Formats: sequence, structure tokens, C-alpha cells
Amino acid sequence: MDLKDKVIIKGEVTKNEMVDLYQKCLFLIYASQCENCPNILLEAMRSGCKIGCSNSKPMPEFAGNSVIYFDPTKVSDILRALNDLNINLDKSLSNLALENSQKYDWRAAINSTWKFITLLENKC
Repeated sequence: MDLKDKVIIKGEVTKNEMVDLYQKCLFLIYASQCENCPNILLEAMRSGCKIGCSNSKPMPEFAGNSVIYFDPTKVSDILRALNDLNINLDKSLSNLALENSQKYDWRAAINSTWKFITLLENKC
């Protein structure tokens, strides 16, 4: 398909390199079929990356309307998503991904957890 100058397959990269890669890529394909908390998806969203994403649960619960979904078991659907991502070159998906990622903040999760634990302690 003559993609050797367009697709880069990298080995292991550092966290700082990942942020740079997310921000420089045209889009990310996230085809996982099995996750509890899709950290890679959340990282890409936080970087404002356009994303083609598996429609397997729980990805839609995390990404909402900020990605283009596909069935990861159907090549034709993956190709459709790639085409949709390629056509959609504006920043609307990137902006939605960044906005949706704001819901997932470690400090907020920690504070919420401690509040819940405190509530349980007071009831015991």
C-alpha cells in the first residue's frame, strides 16, 4: 500500500515521547477488545488526538462522542473508520476528546475515594 513513509512502527518509548507522538500523529487507532480502564485511550484523548476506537465495552463509556467507533473484528469497519478519520481533518474530534478527557483526573478520583471512605468510617 506504499505506506512506509506514512506509518511509523516504533518499539518501546518513554512517557514524554508518548505525549509527543500523540500530539504529532494525524490520528490514533485503538482496536482493543478487552479493557477495564483504557489508559492508552485516555492518554490519547488528553493529548487532543483524533481517535478511531473499538466499539467494545468499556471504550464508549470513556470516550463518549469524541471518537470514531468501529467493530474491531471486521476489517471493513476498521477501513471505514480510517476513511472517516482521514476525511475529518478539522479539530472538532480532537477538541471533543480533550474536553471528555477532563472527566478523568487522578486528583478528583483520589478526593472522591477519600470522601467515600470517610463517609463509611462515620457510619461504622
